[in-house]
Amino acid sequence: MFKQLDVLSLSQTQLVVSIMAGVDLATLEADTSAKGYNQGVVRLMPNITASVGSGASVICASSNVPQAKVDLVVSLAQKVGLCVQVNEEYFSVAAAVAGCGPAFVFTMIDAIADGGVLGGLARSTALTLAAQTTMGAAKMVLESGEHPAKLKDDVCSPAGTTIYGMRELDRHGVRSAFIEAIYASTKRSEDM
Repeated sequence: MFKQLDVLSLSQTQLVVSIMAGVDLATLEADTSAKGYNQGVVRLMPNITASVGSGASVICASSNVPQAKVDLVVSLAQKVGLCVQVNEEYFSVAAAVAGCGPAFVFTMIDAIADGGVLGGLARSTALTLAAQTTMGAAKMVLESGEHPAKLKDDVCSPAGTTIYGMRELDRHGVRSAFIEAIYASTKRSEDM
């Protein structure tokens, strides 16, 4: 299946690590075993935010890959951020959250900045505020231990500006759009 593997001379001491979306362990194992390799394979899905040291990668491995080798790949991925091991049945959805998620967040940041520009802010100011606000909100979720819905509720004072804005987001189905985007990305990965 993978012509690129034809040029490789795989030894039994090497570890095959795939970053291909939509190619499951069984397919990878079948192709590598056809070339005499029987040490199992690892699937790793890093994301673009690894380029700034804040990546979120997901990993799964064949059952015959020694945990020490899986740990080695995890430790390498952790050099550029977080790495979470999942069962393969959840790999596509985890990869959608981590791998596609940045594009969705970039779109959100761009839209928030556009709202600031609409209100009269300079684009650079609006973009800096939107990006920093997003980074701060993400840090609060990770460090506070609070559910994002509670943190959102904490910002929404009665009859205040935030709850009015939240009403507009809900009216336009923003929450549902994010859920459906993850679902569509997962489905596409599974259909590849």
